[in-house]
Amino acid sequence: IVRKTLFYLVSTLNAAFYPDYDFSNASSREFSKEHSLQHVMRSVERQLHVVSQSELTPVCDRLWTAIDEAICLHECEIYTYNPDENSDPYSDDGVLWSFNYFFYNVRLKRIVFFTC
Repeated sequence: IVRKTLFYLVSTLNAAFYPDYDFSNASSREFSKEHSLQHVMRSVERQLHVVSQSELTPVCDRLWTAIDEAICLHECEIYTYNPDENSDPYSDDGVLWSFNYFFYNVRLKRIVFFTC
């Protein structure tokens, strides 16, 4: 990950979890670039379906449409944050899964941080 992108991703994490967590020491090794928007969408939908007792397709369709309108998903670089256990805000006992996706549109200069 280039330094400027790493700075934006870390700054986004710090803004999202302030004041409880400080990600200033996060390294590029903790981020992975995702190469398939479809794979990310399926992964998110699978994980959300685990906690839902109802059909999520209409909700997911509206969710992805809203995100697309905000950031133009097909123009985005997608990153995931894979922290070590000590840095993960979701590493508490009883947490079964989590995800941390960044949709970064360079042209629009926007990041959508989608975490659960």
